[in-house]
Amino acid sequence: MNAQQTIHNPPISRHSLSPEDRPEAGELITVGSQSPNFMAIDQTGLPVCLEDFRGQWVVLFFTPSCGLFKGWKETLGFQKLYPRFQSLGVEVMGISTDSLTHNHQMANLNQLSFLLLSDWEKEIFKVYGALNPFQRPQRVTVIVDPDGMVTRVYPEVKVKGHAERVLADIEELMDGW
Repeated sequence: MNAQQTIHNPPISRHSLSPEDRPEAGELITVGSQSPNFMAIDQTGLPVCLEDFRGQWVVLFFTPSCGLFKGWKETLGFQKLYPRFQSLGVEVMGISTDSLTHNHQMANLNQLSFLLLSDWEKEIFKVYGALNPFQRPQRVTVIVDPDGMVTRVYPEVKVKGHAERVLADIEELMDGW
C-alpha cells in the first residue's frame, strides 16, 4: 500500500484492497517509511483521518482490546501522560479491534481524553504490520513525525512503563527536529 491510499474503516470490506496492496501479516512498518493514511471512527462516532494531523507529532498505539487487562493498563498509561503529550503538541491515538460501542464505553468509563479508534476488521493493523502470522492483533506503537514519516516503532510492547518510554523518546526526537 502506498502513502496516498487511504484505509476506510468502516465500512470497508475486508477485500476492498487489491491483493498486491494487502501486506503480509508480520511485515512491521519500518522507521523511515511514510506512515500510511487511514480513516477510522473514534469513540464519539466521528471519522478521524491520519492525514488531518500532518504537521504535528502523532503516537499510534495498537492494542488488541482496550477491555483486556493489558490493553486497559496500556490505555490508562497513555491517559495518565496525555496532558504532557498535549503540552508538546503530540496527538495520541489508540487503535483497537474493539467495536465502536465498546470503545465509547471504555472512553466514558475511564474519561479518556485522546482518540480511541475502532479497527474491528484489522485493516489498519494489517497495513502497519501489527498482526501476527495467525492474523491476531499485537501490541505495537508507532511514532509519526510532522511530515508523516515513521520515526520509531515499538514491536512486542511491554505495557509497564511503555507510555513513559514513548514520551521520553518523543521529547528526544523533538529536540533533534
